[in-house]
Amino acid sequence: MSAGLCIGELGRIAAPSREDFRARYLRRREPIVLRGAASVWPATSKWSLKALAARFHDRRVYVQQLDANHVTRYESGKRRQIAFGEFCVGLQATPPAPYYLVLANMLTSKSWLARFESPMFPELMADVNVPDLVPLSRVFEMNLWIGSAGTTSNLHFDPFDNLLAVVSGRKCVRIFSPNQSRRMHLDSALAVENPLHSPIDVMADSSDRYPEAAGLRYRTAVLEPGDILYMPAGYWHHVVTEETSIAVNVWWRDSRWLLEQFGTPLRRNTLWFIKQKLMPRARKLGDAGAR
Repeated sequence: MSAGLCIGELGRIAAPSREDFRARYLRRREPIVLRGAASVWPATSKWSLKALAARFHDRRVYVQQLDANHVTRYESGKRRQIAFGEFCVGLQATPPAPYYLVLANMLTSKSWLARFESPMFPELMADVNVPDLVPLSRVFEMNLWIGSAGTTSNLHFDPFDNLLAVVSGRKCVRIFSPNQSRRMHLDSALAVENPLHSPIDVMADSSDRYPEAAGLRYRTAVLEPGDILYMPAGYWHHVVTEETSIAVNVWWRDSRWLLEQFGTPLRRNTLWFIKQKLMPRARKLGDAGAR
């Protein structure tokens, strides 16, 4: 058994015009799969583990260490730095090494919110196209993700609108609407390392430990090579890599982004950010002014 009840598959459409996308999906905050929208990217024919390893063999990357069930929760203590070539060899071993390349940055904004001083793989931008659906001026990050079959991202949400493009392999996504946040058994955002995650294992019957999980409702989406999934900020999602996969995601800030950060569940991240990032800076400035 699994947590919650599947209420159907997410819609799949051919890539719409920018105007149609904004009217039907972005403004309504409605997730959708854009069938084959990334199939024209040069990356779909140029990228493979072998090709990328040959090109970036000695580049140092941070990989997330998976637990015994091949799940990652993105805690900082589970990261390890290795050569990209070593990572690719490990992924092709039997069994694969328990690593997941996450947030390998290709493009970063220059705003004060930026998490990266410089991209890790800027050369790869030549092989992808920022979808015309997204204003380039509003892009926050573009990142590379590589994982073996079975790699799982636990239940979480993102504070930005997201386009997830599968270059190769296959991913299965379970998507939960933001209004189900009260069923996610969340600890205080001020007392956790990462406020974006739920402790619920959606692949198992968690009703004994998390009784509210039984009331969850979700839709599923299977992403094939070339597909792009649009997920509005705040939607909870759980992702399983069904075949060794290379993917790219685009996070951007819609015009309503700042206001949405105080809604459910996004305000969790806002509170955490104020506590972890802004308050120490304010205290430092205050101490400097008192001298």
